[in-house]
Amino acid sequence: MNINDFRRSFKFDEKSSEYRLWIKHESGIQNKIIFSIDAEGLDENEINKLLELVFKFYEKLDSWIVDSKEFAVSELLDIKNKSWLAKGEERVSEDEFKSRMSLINVAFFEDGYMAFFDAKDMFTEHAIIINGDFDKGFSDCYL
Repeated sequence: MNINDFRRSFKFDEKSSEYRLWIKHESGIQNKIIFSIDAEGLDENEINKLLELVFKFYEKLDSWIVDSKEFAVSELLDIKNKSWLAKGEERVSEDEFKSRMSLINVAFFEDGYMAFFDAKDMFTEHAIIINGDFDKGFSDCYL
């Protein structure tokens, strides 16, 4: 997919002032990931600039998912194993933790992104959220 096809694939939702794109990807819930762009207050040039950044992100999506799971492990695995184990539940390994994460949505803003992962009940019904900057990478990870 090139940048022009990518740009045309986004649909504008007037209620939320967001552009949205459903992407088929094996790591997503039911093999789908939603990309959303918050366009409120942005002019056409700013939206196009943001779309270019999102396209670059999309081109590296596979490696970004691997890296984001590693980041989540470094931030949350100890918390899971010390505070969130259900009665009788075994400690969760790094590999199991990563395998239970599925990307749901990535919301893009002018200054970065917020990614939501389904944690497959590792933290009851809480999602894993990773924030980041286009230039600096991951900034934080929380439930």
